[in-house]
Amino acid sequence: MHRANVVIFMNASSSSGGMIRRAPPGRPISLSSAGISGTLSRTVDMRAIELRQLRYYVAVAQAGSFRKAAEALNISQPPLSVQVRQLEETLGMRLLDRDAAGVRVTESGKVFLAHATEILHRLSRAVAETQRAAAAGSSVLRLGCVSSGQASLLPSVLARVRGAIPGLDVEVQDLPTREQLLALADGTLDAGIIQLPAEGSGIAVAPLLADPLALIYADHFAALDGVADDNLLEAMGPLPFVGFSPVHASQLHAAQLACCRAAGFIPLARHSVRNAYGLIRYVEAGLGVSLMPSTYRSYLAPGTRCRVLPRSQGQLVLGLAWLPDRVSPLLGRILACLLPGPDAASGG
Repeated sequence: MHRANVVIFMNASSSSGGMIRRAPPGRPISLSSAGISGTLSRTVDMRAIELRQLRYYVAVAQAGSFRKAAEALNISQPPLSVQVRQLEETLGMRLLDRDAAGVRVTESGKVFLAHATEILHRLSRAVAETQRAAAAGSSVLRLGCVSSGQASLLPSVLARVRGAIPGLDVEVQDLPTREQLLALADGTLDAGIIQLPAEGSGIAVAPLLADPLALIYADHFAALDGVADDNLLEAMGPLPFVGFSPVHASQLHAAQLACCRAAGFIPLARHSVRNAYGLIRYVEAGLGVSLMPSTYRSYLAPGTRCRVLPRSQGQLVLGLAWLPDRVSPLLGRILACLLPGPDAASGG
């Protein structure tokens, strides 16, 4: 590592107002004989600057508050303050002005912030590109999968690709569609099983499974047993409904809502849950009726009713997503296995 030794001096009698000179390491320039009013010499040991200090400083500068930055980083505030202070001491300058209202980035801090942000971005890109290069020469598939696909589609996908590529290791991450699209874009996933429709820049998708919705209910709503299939949705309209969360399960929520609206009503949502397992527990407790992907019926307790709807009334479409411009040889073989035909490798 290099040690930077910079001497900054101001000449009170100079009309230029000041100059910056670089001195040899360990040999600050003596300026007293030249009539200089003051000398500032600072040696910065680059080895003392840690990556986490850059990350912490950028977080504080962007948040405008140590408290907000600590929450975003999921750490306590004292060590965050200590690391930023140590960074300032290493640099020999104040990067942030602190007051009761928060923090303000100094002029020097703005310069350092731009460079620190670029360093972190470059590191992130380096890691992603290295991972892609490693994946291209390995037998590891990094696959995302929505929760609704883990019971219905994932087992068959894994069986097919492992049968076609002996020795293949698959790392599966349970992620919603939106997070999978982000992970594909930054290179931390090779492919993903997502809920369609979905939009993402440069993303190719291909449908794999259409899973019809099913009406589920417990003994408390046994009167539905005598309702004909064609009239089920109309009959459930006035009943309390257990819905998927529009925040944590937005696409499942949208599928439920679209199904009900097509039948001419808005469900009376009394409870909102994050996932299908929670939804099933609420229904089994008699707290309401619900609609869910039919492949979850294997998780129902004995006695809980499950009436599969015609596909025309509602279905959940799952598909495979990938980036056509990042198809490694391994991913190309996997696409050919799952999507036979010319579209597999081209992403069309």
